[in-house]
Amino acid sequence: MKHDLEMSVVSFERSIDVRPTRIQQIIKKKSPVDHRIIEKKIVQIYPQYSADYLIFGHNSPYQVFIRKVLRIKHILSK
Repeated sequence: MKHDLEMSVVSFERSIDVRPTRIQQIIKKKSPVDHRIIEKKIVQIYPQYSADYLIFGHNSPYQVFIRKVLRIKHILSK
């Protein structure tokens, strides 16, 4: 997600209005993920990312595209 948005962690924290270093602590697994951050901040501001995707990695906004690319690659390799 960070790479897709092309922003630093600090910029991301500012954009979702959380205290500085909050997301950095979550990334480093020094702090648990608060569901309110996901539901009320990230998903509302970045609706292209579902809560399932953020928590489990499912329903990625690129999932269909990736499947199509892999299928094309498989067809071309025959």
